[in-house]
Amino acid sequence: MKNFLSKSMHIISAVVFFSCSSMDQKPQKSYVEKFQNSFKSNLPKLKECYLLQIPKEEEKESIVLFDFIIANDGKVKEPNAYAKSFVLGKSAKECMIDELKKMQFEKPMSEGGSTTIHQPVYFQN
Repeated sequence: MKNFLSKSMHIISAVVFFSCSSMDQKPQKSYVEKFQNSFKSNLPKLKECYLLQIPKEEEKESIVLFDFIIANDGKVKEPNAYAKSFVLGKSAKECMIDELKKMQFEKPMSEGGSTTIHQPVYFQN
């Protein structure tokens, strides 16, 4: 499984942007690591969605950007998926958004707050 992920898709950036309800609080490294581990565990499902795109996509490599909010209960709110270098097909985009909605993360650190995520993913055919 690990070999499959390393050949099939990669997270190209460890950069995750956080928006908390309090400007005084900064995300701890452990929260970022927990988020990334949880997100990475869902990459195979997102890859299946991406595969719906391949017949329309001539490129062998693509970056898909995922934007969403982790609400105060750890559930995903306002999910979106898009690509800059091509138009993400309707079925692939809907599939990715559905998969994002199913994800559950650790509750954000700020009490009653939420966390905004901007996560690029590199898919390789």
